[in-house]
Amino acid sequence: MNHDTTRPDELRDALDALTSAGSVPPSQAWETLVDWEGNGVTRALLEVVYDGGDPAIHAVRILAERGDTESIGPMIEMLIHRDVEKLLRDEITFAFRAFADTALEPLLEAYDNARDFEHREAMSILVEAAWETGANSRRFSEVLATHVTYEPATVRRMLVEYESTDEVVAILERRAEAIPEMPDDERPDGEAIRAIWNTIERFGGSVPGALRREVGPAPRDSQAVTMSPETYIRGATHDDTENEEDDIPTKLRPELEYLVNQSESDTSDD
Repeated sequence: MNHDTTRPDELRDALDALTSAGSVPPSQAWETLVDWEGNGVTRALLEVVYDGGDPAIHAVRILAERGDTESIGPMIEMLIHRDVEKLLRDEITFAFRAFADTALEPLLEAYDNARDFEHREAMSILVEAAWETGANSRRFSEVLATHVTYEPATVRRMLVEYESTDEVVAILERRAEAIPEMPDDERPDGEAIRAIWNTIERFGGSVPGALRREVGPAPRDSQAVTMSPETYIRGATHDDTENEEDDIPTKLRPELEYLVNQSESDTSDD
């Protein structure tokens, strides 16, 4: 990486030491970069982050330790638009703890933009990063209530420790109440309704009666669908057997017909 020659020698030397270091950064370079108060250090550290590898991990940690709010926007852009290796992505996400409320609003704004172009992976990463800030807010509650339709398992894991769980559930209850009145082209699909319904019930909320009457029995959570012993013993239902023959591989049908014919022959001989 080429550094601007106008940078002081001490800063340049610290950056060179950082970029040439392995998994353990030199302590002197680390201290110099953390304490540096001149111009250019944020951009220089971000360049190290863009280059990836172990130095990128160190640079992210230094930016977090500096409380460098100028790096928030560029790191959010990295989470969304760059092919970032998982270890570095997780490090960036974790770094937002140091910025707390300062990072929350930019992260949630980026989430809304990611939702506009249906980039689900980016949305989930941004929710995780916003979660790491540790900030509780009405705005974040709304984002969690939105994201439950995309990644219910992720949201439920967060809600176990979230201070505003009741607020999220209340938002979901209001959304569920509105579903029966929605036009067909605006109505959530079955997966979204199931996610909303199950999350409300799991956290002690009340599913509106209108939705219960319209949808019927509680939609089963896709992560917890099991076959009951009764169903297992009984086998397929009548509806399931109507097209049963279509599910039998063609090459097996003659063998099955032979067995049936053989069985009928044995019966007639008796």
